[in-house]
Amino acid sequence: STSDLTAFPEVAAAGNYQLFINTNSDFSSIVPIEVDTNCYRPENPFNENQEYFWQVMYITEPGDTARSAIWSFSIDTENSPPGPFTLMYPKEGDVLTDLSPRFEWTPSGDKDVKDSIYYRAKIGEKISDFRPFYEGSDLFACPGDSLIDNRIYYWQVEAIDKSGAVTLASGSPVSFCTNIANDSPRPVILILPKNNDFVYTEYPRFEWSEAIDPDPYDDVNYRLNYWPVGAVVRYVYHTDTTFCDSRKIRLDRDYYWFVEAEDREGLVAVSDTFILKTNSTGIAENVQIPREFALYQNSPNPFNPTTSIRFDISEQTHVKITIFDLTGRSVRTLLNGEKSAGVYRLIWDGRQDNGNPAAAGVYVYSLQTDRQIFNKKMLLLK
Repeated sequence: STSDLTAFPEVAAAGNYQLFINTNSDFSSIVPIEVDTNCYRPENPFNENQEYFWQVMYITEPGDTARSAIWSFSIDTENSPPGPFTLMYPKEGDVLTDLSPRFEWTPSGDKDVKDSIYYRAKIGEKISDFRPFYEGSDLFACPGDSLIDNRIYYWQVEAIDKSGAVTLASGSPVSFCTNIANDSPRPVILILPKNNDFVYTEYPRFEWSEAIDPDPYDDVNYRLNYWPVGAVVRYVYHTDTTFCDSRKIRLDRDYYWFVEAEDREGLVAVSDTFILKTNSTGIAENVQIPREFALYQNSPNPFNPTTSIRFDISEQTHVKITIFDLTGRSVRTLLNGEKSAGVYRLIWDGRQDNGNPAAAGVYVYSLQTDRQIFNKKMLLLK
């Protein structure tokens, strides 16, 4: 560098050269290097990524000199990639109402003297589907094709120098969405209970599909509506999930139910309306007369939250169906009364006698008649 140069006398001997080297073309404050040949090798290395200017003055005798033209050179022993830069617009999470937006980014620099940079902008609905939509030296670009409404996009920009070194814009890729106007959610599909299904519990599990909202980044909440057939008052339960198992109903009545899906802007979509039938005994009977008493494995097993238990009664008797935990504590009595011969099926909703949900684990269910006792195990999941 120029700071390493040594001072020489102001007047050189006849026939000598004076070499001027500087980081700009102004040599007025530079002490020349005295050279008596037509070449010079510096003692100290020049700085990397630095441009230098140099000139030679030939001295034939005091006061008689000739100057060369000023030339320049740069030191670039190793290519440096383009410097950091950032995406300006759209930013992360932006919602665009214009389907032909102008994408913008800050300039990138390059340490390499006289190197040049160009930019390559890419876009895609998935990062794996990036496609270039611009390549050039500008700091902005518009996609050739209009974007599609109600879509999430990702975009990024690469800065590339003449040697092919690439620097990705900081924070890339950035996601944004298009949404010209708010659209309502799609109506949900009711799943359980099915239309005209019987339930045998005061706490039935209502299930429905997730609402599809065309607007990206939108949120949907649900309102479960249910009421007894013939009643005027409607019960409403608000939730952000796709099920409800905490609402108590009265047995031996029929209910209407449907679900509303509402987005953040208040637009609502309404599902179909189903009928729910209830039975206080929790038992479905079959006219077939079995030959012997039997208790079958519950189905499904494991289960969450409800399971079906089938048992056969070969003659009229007192029947008691009880759920126990592994310590022998009675958790739920499902049936306790006289039953005639027949095939029966009842539902356990995973709740205790007090209405609280039972803990996950292994349970024993017991069929007790006047003559026999049958036991089987089942697994409640959470």
